[in-house]
Amino acid sequence: MAQDQVETQNTAPKSKKKLIIIVIMFLLIGMGGAAYYFKFYNVPESKEAHQKEKELLAKPAYIPFGPFALNLQPVTAEKYVNISLTIQAADIIEEENIKSHIPEIQDRIELLISNKEASDISTTEGKISLKNELITRINMPFKNSLTPQKISDIFFTNFIIQ
Repeated sequence: MAQDQVETQNTAPKSKKKLIIIVIMFLLIGMGGAAYYFKFYNVPESKEAHQKEKELLAKPAYIPFGPFALNLQPVTAEKYVNISLTIQAADIIEEENIKSHIPEIQDRIELLISNKEASDISTTEGKISLKNELITRINMPFKNSLTPQKISDIFFTNFIIQ
């Protein structure tokens, strides 16, 4: 009978150790599974919040530039253009990207327009061509970026050739 009591006392600590090890293993496996789930299967908080965020990003943003007073390429006489424009960005994220690169965009606008002759941009077709060239030039990636901008349109708000 004494031996039976000694054997039950010796087996009790071993079974507790095994139980503790098994519980710890299940907890670790559960935490790993939860981390995997939240990292790769992140479910939005609600459909309404996701929809509002999507609508907010889909709204175009408008950024005014100018006025620019630029000399045009001389043909017979010196001429200059006084121009203001508004850029339409695809969304709010693109608006922030453009606002953080305003000097570079102004430089691109000035270099393009100052290399034009008055006869090139005085007609409607010339203005449309200038608009398309500006969109192409502004959409080029910035110096520290590989992705192009998403400028969808440009609107002339002031356009005077003298």
